[in-house]
Amino acid sequence: MDILSGPGTKVVFENPQNGHPEDKELASKYLEVGGIYTVEKIKAESWHSEVFLEEIQGIAFNTVLFENKQEQYH
Repeated sequence: MDILSGPGTKVVFENPQNGHPEDKELASKYLEVGGIYTVEKIKAESWHSEVFLEEIQGIAFNTVLFENKQEQYH
């Protein structure tokens, strides 16, 4: 996902295989593969980025687990 995404951006949990073992374990407890979530805020460090989601308060997830939701136009 784009770590510069602002609050309200929709992201999809598409990469359950990414991240460290603890990232994968945390994600498997709270997220559904293919689920769409809303960015509350992103904390970006030089070596690691975390995203906080509106739907799951108080838990930070590794940004490598997500992709930005692509808008579909008809």
